[in-house]
Amino acid sequence: MAMAERSIKIDAPVETVFNYVSDISRHSEWGQHPLKLEQTSSGAVQVGATFRSVGHQMGRDFEAEVKITEFVPNEKLAFESKGKDFHFAHHFLLQSENGGTRLTKGGEAERVGFPFNLLLPVLSAAGVINRGLDGDLQRIKAKLEGGSGAS
Repeated sequence: MAMAERSIKIDAPVETVFNYVSDISRHSEWGQHPLKLEQTSSGAVQVGATFRSVGHQMGRDFEAEVKITEFVPNEKLAFESKGKDFHFAHHFLLQSENGGTRLTKGGEAERVGFPFNLLLPVLSAAGVINRGLDGDLQRIKAKLEGGSGAS
């Protein structure tokens, strides 16, 4: 399926933004849907680190294993989430921009079953996917620029 990607400028240093988005346990602070995350591997967040997530969408819970697939400090974080009916690849790209950070968030559906196979094409065509990414980026920006504990 096609990849979706959006970006935003955040008035915070690249290191601050990377530290925030690479702290997987904090994704529930800015995610669009209710989300519970717990690390299932030991040690630091790095390539190979794993997490268990439970997200609530469309009136039901979706469990997934999340695995870090790329970790380049201050440049890129990529991870995949695999559940019974889906496999999504997600990424964050960071670039320094005019004293702040250009943060790009994107994702791609690698494999989808019901109900995602029916919903994703419709949601994409209606702009819902891009609005969801924009909303996530706006919430990250608000956390980092608003000084609400993103350190």
